[in-house]
Amino acid sequence: MKRTDTRGEMEGVDDGVLYMDVMSWLLSTSEGGEERLDERMLDTLCQLIIYLRLALLDHLMLTIIHSPKLWSPRVRGGNTATSKEDGLDSKEDVAPDRTVEPFLSVFIKLRSACSTKLHRSSLPSPAYSPLPGSGHHTHQTLTRLKPSAIAFINRWRDVVVGVDAKNQTVAQHHTHMDLRQLCLMTILLDSIKPFHLPSRLRNSIEQDCVHLIKHAILATQSATATLPHIPHFHPDSVLSWLAVKAIPSITPINLANSSTNVMIPHLAASLFRVFVEGRLFDGLSTSLDVSGDSLALLAQSRTDEKLKRVLSDPMAQVVLSISLSISQLVENTTSQNFDPSALSADLNNFALMAERIHESWRSATRSHDDQFHLPMFKENSTSITHLNSHDEDPLDRWLRNIFFSCLLILGGLANKLATQEALSDVTADTILPPAFQTLSHIHFITLRFPPDKRSTHSDVYNALVTLAKPHPDLPNRILHECQPPLMTQITSDPVGISRVIYYLNLVESLAGSCIHQDYLDKVVVPFIWTSIRRSKLAFHAHLALPTILPFCSKETVLNLAGPYFDLLIQDVTLEQAPILSFEQQTSSWKNLLKAVSIYSRDKTEALTGELIERIKELDGPEKRQPRLTENHAKKEAEEEGGGLRSQAIEKRKKLYTLLISRIGELDYEESVQETLRFLDTCWELIRCEEDVVELFHVGLNQQALKLTGHGLANIGVKWWLQKTGRLKKLSSKL
Repeated sequence: MKRTDTRGEMEGVDDGVLYMDVMSWLLSTSEGGEERLDERMLDTLCQLIIYLRLALLDHLMLTIIHSPKLWSPRVRGGNTATSKEDGLDSKEDVAPDRTVEPFLSVFIKLRSACSTKLHRSSLPSPAYSPLPGSGHHTHQTLTRLKPSAIAFINRWRDVVVGVDAKNQTVAQHHTHMDLRQLCLMTILLDSIKPFHLPSRLRNSIEQDCVHLIKHAILATQSATATLPHIPHFHPDSVLSWLAVKAIPSITPINLANSSTNVMIPHLAASLFRVFVEGRLFDGLSTSLDVSGDSLALLAQSRTDEKLKRVLSDPMAQVVLSISLSISQLVENTTSQNFDPSALSADLNNFALMAERIHESWRSATRSHDDQFHLPMFKENSTSITHLNSHDEDPLDRWLRNIFFSCLLILGGLANKLATQEALSDVTADTILPPAFQTLSHIHFITLRFPPDKRSTHSDVYNALVTLAKPHPDLPNRILHECQPPLMTQITSDPVGISRVIYYLNLVESLAGSCIHQDYLDKVVVPFIWTSIRRSKLAFHAHLALPTILPFCSKETVLNLAGPYFDLLIQDVTLEQAPILSFEQQTSSWKNLLKAVSIYSRDKTEALTGELIERIKELDGPEKRQPRLTENHAKKEAEEEGGGLRSQAIEKRKKLYTLLISRIGELDYEESVQETLRFLDTCWELIRCEEDVVELFHVGLNQQALKLTGHGLANIGVKWWLQKTGRLKKLSSKL
């Protein structure tokens, strides 16, 4: 037998004393022993796996599975597991979480040994293969393995899967055989990721993991009442930890071929438990201590005793890992037995969890003055994954993880529903409302993010809106459940403001769906009208109001037409910082005209006349229509324009464009004479060459295409030629 060197390498120890020592340690039933001895024997076991002859692997693996000592909660693998063999250099921190020991230590130690074993048996020539877990859309260069390594993988799998775990418990009743099998198969699955394997073998390993996860869930649930309680050990936590290690490495097709109804609720319960038990935030009454531009999060219990805040990265990673696994399971499941309605309870719990976050922060910020704002998310990189953790505010990291945890799950749900043939009204009514509520509650977190991160929220939101619109009564219910209190007093509470903004976005997005007119008139319109005069809400209110006006009652539309027209024109003529862009102002004007023209021709003409008067006011009383002849058109236009201040010229151009955009937007059909009369009015208001060009491009080229009743295309051409026939110099501008 060769002696071990300083690295513990043991070529040929499989028939030596150390081999027998390890086997004796594995089979020991003693609960005593030194911690250092256990760690040393675990390290020696890893070396055995690397150097052991294949003929003895079956015996060793069976001993590992049935070992009372290895799976004892006393066994810990130290702080880190490190391997460096033939260029392989890996190091993973072991979080000091006793609830998942010894599985955490066993996983990291044996995974390192298994990976090293495979790297030592790899071939230099690479293979170009799909990246595991990528759905065969992403490729990377995978390393080929020698036949001996493939044989090692097959032996490992055959022994672990071949163990009959039925009705088996282990010595001292520490845990189920199912968890041991799952741990060892997850180790194998994680170790083979960088290597090229026969597709049948890789699929078999992935399917084994899916089967073992589901089997372990059922076994753990049934054995909870029969096995004695072990302090600090939590089988559900072990199971969830192993599941989220395995699921991201499983290709979607292998997730889809098996019902995941058992797996999703279990992982969802694990996610809720992380929050509810206060490991990350929940169960704490959150308050804010504002000092300058900084925020400090003070955690207090229900008895007002200060608790230690837990914002550790390992726990945040647990949240994100569970969320990612749930998302992948939901999105990729194609089993006929999978009913999205089964997710209803979990989604409702998810919404309640998000609501607790929202309300705690809303309470914390309500007492602050108008100058208080949540600081923006700080990052030094365009990619959130490359953020320097030392420069990141712990509070930002805390909120970011909650934010993406919610979006991962809802994004997976949206992708899943989008691929189904049809979403029934019952299913949509069951699962979409809590999804929208969750987005409502986490919307305030977007205030701490730069715009590119907010788009992640928007993408999920838009997908859910598309799914909700076809269902008759659903939009009305969603609006009702997401409706915030009417803010009768000016407030700078950023969390409350975010909820209002989200609601206004919903109103704009769902307009045109089956939103009850009575709800629009009595709730939505008063809410918007209150918000439209608030500086922090005006933009979103301005976008929402004209969008819903065509669906409101006659009384509401006609009563609002005049006041909203004044607000809109005021915004158009602002010299600095208008609320809306001119494109948005034009769209709002068109929607206003369309809504008014549904109920009153007279009111429509009155608004048009008012706009014409506003244009003439900018011209002044002495202004007259220039004679646009071939010789004088350009000169007179420049003279007329030169008499106006540059700001007034810009205002007039915008108002003139608004006037022209009226063509084709009315709900009623105008006669040829009425249309030509309006064109004559537009012609009379021309003051410069740009007005002529605008009338041609906007009025006759764009807006006239919306007229189908009397063929303005032909009539408009004739009218235009009559007006411009002598203005040859204009042809180059058109």
